[in-house]
Amino acid sequence: MSKHERIVEFVAQFSGLGVDPHYAGYFALVNRQEFYAAHEVLEDLWLAERRGANGNFYKGLIQLAGAFVHLQKHRLRPAEALFKLAQVNLAPYPTQHERLDLGAVLNLIQRWRGELERGQYQVNPLTEANRPQLQLETPPPAPKRILLAGGSGFIGRALAKTFQARGYEVVILTRSPRAGLGGIREIEWNGEQLGEWMQSFNGAEAVINLAGKNINCPHTPENLREIIASRVNSVNAIAAAIHHATRPPRVWVQASAVGFYGDTGDRNNVETALSGHNSLAEVCRRWEAALEAVHLAHLRKVTLRIGFVLGRDGGALPILSRLTQCFLGGTAGSGRQYVSWIHLADLIRMFVAAVEYEPLVGTFNAVAPIAATNATFMRELRRARLRPWSPPVPEFAIRLGARLMRSEPSLALASQRCAPKRFLELGFEYEFPQLRGALKDLCAAG
Repeated sequence: MSKHERIVEFVAQFSGLGVDPHYAGYFALVNRQEFYAAHEVLEDLWLAERRGANGNFYKGLIQLAGAFVHLQKHRLRPAEALFKLAQVNLAPYPTQHERLDLGAVLNLIQRWRGELERGQYQVNPLTEANRPQLQLETPPPAPKRILLAGGSGFIGRALAKTFQARGYEVVILTRSPRAGLGGIREIEWNGEQLGEWMQSFNGAEAVINLAGKNINCPHTPENLREIIASRVNSVNAIAAAIHHATRPPRVWVQASAVGFYGDTGDRNNVETALSGHNSLAEVCRRWEAALEAVHLAHLRKVTLRIGFVLGRDGGALPILSRLTQCFLGGTAGSGRQYVSWIHLADLIRMFVAAVEYEPLVGTFNAVAPIAATNATFMRELRRARLRPWSPPVPEFAIRLGARLMRSEPSLALASQRCAPKRFLELGFEYEFPQLRGALKDLCAAG
């Protein structure tokens, strides 16, 4: 195999990796032996990024294209010099960087340098007759894969449909996988031990972790241990899978909850507020601490503290809506406790932004701009369900009912008032910023 054929072959190996368009264009030009143009494709990007973390990376690729130019002109010494410079600039980066197998590239450069230094390289330029026709641009790039851990609930189902519609390959990690989901793949995992499900992480674009035992149960010490363990163990399992992947996901979006702030009373909490002191605050604190302990290079981590999600196909709203329809939608307890709510459609857009928008890093309150008191929330729900009045439910009745239904009364009685300060600062536009509009939308179809 000739030298140029080897160059084209190794470049072709990258064509199926879903690389950045700059690299895809670069490789396509190299494949056509348009090395000057390949050099120019990256030059503007390097000028913009030369002082950033990837400055030498782009510089190394430019030098690699320059080496190809010299080989094309049969100028072996300048080619060898540029291969050496490219190797120096690319070597400090990880073997898997920006979706490129830099380890393979560097090994080939080293081999070529050896051949040139020993005089073993023989010029054998390609001709139109024997030039390979690889056509890198014609098969379409493979869709980006997104992993939804614990994605079989109503939030996960909505995320799966949305990301599939955006062209992603969607894989759900679940304890009970099903078949025949219209192109959405489910893989078995238990949220603890590593297994075959790890293979799905190799080459994935992002992972979203929603896994955890349902908190709608009595918060006894035993149940709280299970709630915490299910969340912490899933984080640890995902971290191990990412660590073992040769081409790991670039983004990890982790679900948390506004329960992090505890029973807030009237205090409006932004993302910098301290954690609270009740049982749910402890759950969220341990949950988020598990993610903070994960230190993996080139992994962008986003935590969404999710509020009370309003959706027609799951969560608590359908139950509350049916009770209201039966004239049982009265104020709970004092009615002064706050509900930090969010329409499911806006929450899904927040998850999409977390995956696709690079500036999103760190912790965000995933709630609507204005929290509502329980009295206001129930009044607006009665309005949407055309029920002008329902008798209030005193606190003792809520506690008794929760015991009979094996639920947790604090879920209805604790106040959680939060504001999405960071999303608003980034210019996130809500489809449903007002509670009345959100409930009208959801109840109209119900």
